Amino acid sequence: MKISVLQFKSALGEIEKNFATAEKLITAAKNSDVIILPELWTTGYYPTPVKNFADKNCVRTTSFL
Repeated sequence: MKISVLQFKSALGEIEKNFATAEKLITAAKNSDVIILPELWTTGYYPTPVKNFADKNCVRTTSFL
């Protein structure tokens, strides 16, 4: 089993940039069985007010992954 840990610094509140970074790294790890992303990778740690950055019902993230 091949596991890839994708460590990157999420840009605070820059969701599009973070998705683009994740996509690039996921593509590079395409031969992995498991890919692990950083905590709060979509928003960075911790935009305020956080509810303005929420992925309602995880729709976008689920579709992306």
